[in-house]
Amino acid sequence: MNNALQLAVEKFKKADPSSVSHRSGAKLRIVDSQERIEVDYLGFRYLSCLPEVEVVCQDSAKKVSVREKTIILHYLAQSRGTPTSGRWIDLRELPGGITYYPVFVGRVHRPFLKAFGNNPSLFLKAAQALKGIQADVADFSAQIQVFPRVPIIFALYQGDEEFPSDCKVLFDANITDYLSTEDVVVVCEETVRRLKSVLH
Repeated sequence: MNNALQLAVEKFKKADPSSVSHRSGAKLRIVDSQERIEVDYLGFRYLSCLPEVEVVCQDSAKKVSVREKTIILHYLAQSRGTPTSGRWIDLRELPGGITYYPVFVGRVHRPFLKAFGNNPSLFLKAAQALKGIQADVADFSAQIQVFPRVPIIFALYQGDEEFPSDCKVLFDANITDYLSTEDVVVVCEETVRRLKSVLH
């Protein structure tokens, strides 16, 4: 087990399962005397079985990566139950976001634009496959519910002869009550990967 996952597991073990499920919008169930927390992440349902904290995917036989396990446990342990604010911000407004922004552009904006910059209808179709709903931003946009309490808007500005296509990624201002800035970058990177994969 890598260090980040080990730390996430240890932190999660200290949390109260009932409080975690309430704050995160997950579901706490008891099956065969074993507690498990069920949480949706990018269109799949994951189970975190207690007390060993083994994260598995309920919806498919796909192997859950270390990165997925880590981000899911971070979300569950860090969730504060804060309601959405209705105010949308970009990464530069998050703690340390200005520092992370060049990395974010390289890991999120560029792959997104490479996949969908010249094909907005493909983007909307992919977002719909992830149960995204239309958002009123830019030329084309969709709001995707990444976690139960973490909506993210992906917005695409269509290019023309003078300007290339561009994009924005926006978060509800309460996102810091659920994920660290570093985790936000990872979640957005994974979302772009899922948008690209659902069409194959």
